Amino acid sequence: MSSSLLKKVRKVEEPYASEEWRRGFDDVVGAIRLHGQELLAIPGVLFVRPGFRFRDGKLTTQPAVVVSVASKQDLEYIAVRDLVPRKLGRAVVDVVPASPKEQLQFKQLVNAFANVESRLGFARPGEDLGTETTAFFAPLEPYVPPNVPLAEVTENMTVVCHASPDTGWRILRDFLLGTQTRLTSTMYEFTARHVLDTLVEALQDDGKEMSLILDAGHQQLGSGDVSKDEVVNTLQGELSDRFRFAWAAVGDDSVTSVAFFRNAYHIKVSVRDGNSFWLSSGNWKRSGQPTIDPFNPPAGFDLAAFQRRSNREWHVVIHSPALAQLLETYITHDITQAEAVQVPQPNLVQPQPMPDVFIPDTSAAAFLAPPQFFEELEVKKELTVQPLLTPDNFIDFVLPLIEGAQTKLYFQNQSLKPNSSNPKYMQLFRALRDKSQDSSVEVRILVRGDFDAANILTTLQGQGFNMDCVKLQNGNHNKGILVDGKTVLGSHNWTGDGTTFNRDASLIFNDPDISNYYEQLFLHDWEHLSFSDAPELREMARIAGPNEPTPPGMVRVPWDEVFSDD
Repeated sequence: MSSSLLKKVRKVEEPYASEEWRRGFDDVVGAIRLHGQELLAIPGVLFVRPGFRFRDGKLTTQPAVVVSVASKQDLEYIAVRDLVPRKLGRAVVDVVPASPKEQLQFKQLVNAFANVESRLGFARPGEDLGTETTAFFAPLEPYVPPNVPLAEVTENMTVVCHASPDTGWRILRDFLLGTQTRLTSTMYEFTARHVLDTLVEALQDDGKEMSLILDAGHQQLGSGDVSKDEVVNTLQGELSDRFRFAWAAVGDDSVTSVAFFRNAYHIKVSVRDGNSFWLSSGNWKRSGQPTIDPFNPPAGFDLAAFQRRSNREWHVVIHSPALAQLLETYITHDITQAEAVQVPQPNLVQPQPMPDVFIPDTSAAAFLAPPQFFEELEVKKELTVQPLLTPDNFIDFVLPLIEGAQTKLYFQNQSLKPNSSNPKYMQLFRALRDKSQDSSVEVRILVRGDFDAANILTTLQGQGFNMDCVKLQNGNHNKGILVDGKTVLGSHNWTGDGTTFNRDASLIFNDPDISNYYEQLFLHDWEHLSFSDAPELREMARIAGPNEPTPPGMVRVPWDEVFSDD
């Protein structure tokens, strides 16, 4: 092997192959160990950690001690004794405003009387703790799939390609209201009252049935939202014995005696009448299924603000009896397994009341073009579709697809983070990273960035991604991949647990019409709704007090319009 090739392999496999980086981060970590508690004693300092320095919101490759503060102030208003030093030995110091998540975490630590040391970080950018869950209430047992293979299906199908916030709710509502006999549904987060009301309307006639399985946790409720308890109680009250329900058997919930999925039942699928289904990247939440139709908005409605504050989701509605029955078989299997291990009186995770957030009132002029929305595309033809489920077969199909990209690879996902404890997932993660370094392939990577851009950019740079290929998009809740102008798939989170241990669903289409539809959405988002810097370092959102008036230049919004743990 040539020396140049050795260098290339070493660069790919080791995030910190650069000797300059190694020395720099050794200096940074050493400075935090020596001076971290002194920094935390300065008024307004919340956390201290290693990172890369930012200049005017732009990521650099210079290692730095990152000091997050409650708010950045002009130097003239700060007492000399309260100034954060610009350097600590050989390490430079970068002062940044704390994100709303950090602000909330700080309050929780203070309220819990946590040790000061819990506010010090020592992991270098891109390093991870190798775990994505902190507690298991139910012991994990091996997942056993139904005795039906997840084979590709070739059939004459009707596929309705669509997206949120463009046409998501109009098409989902029509799909639900079209139920003739039964719905078999899964959902991760379900907080939208208008979706619950539509289910009740769709199933009110005698003879119509619903089977539903929900993840019991992950509830962040805004004003007017419904809890999962309310969803279940309402449907039980309306449908009585026509309603079959189970909490998913998930390890970090406390509703089953054993678990088959590690920390999330993340699948979002509804099968209607055994012959059609809806599959999505998005939950049944206001942010992903807003009721406003942007093609027929109310008079004076701010479409730019609507686009900024709604999630980007990709959906499909497919009429295919073979695919619908296959998915229904797996969902019903999950319900049956979960029913056998339900705790009689479950101690549900209580909905977490989240604070409102003041966010900068970015005007429509910040966009490169006026807001644009896309109508749905209906494709009727013989298609071959490969269904993907976790824990079953996701990486088996997606890894060779990423590695085999020849000309174009477009990736749009809420999540993209390492998990060193999961070697199988890290193959997938590194394959995308390596492809970003391949100059023969046009690679574009869109990750969600709402007021966390600095952390995301730092992590991906630390892991060796070509940062010229990476941009961030607020409200990006999509989970799609486009390859070589002909293949499209969605919709899994790119985390260790999400791609290997949790329940989730994706489909692979090899069809240029379907691929082109989602490619135009992707390119629109890339050109007009994304960024490559960290704008929050100039103006950060902050947690709003219960009765605090909205400051000039800010807008008060519910927490879940900006952040999602999904």
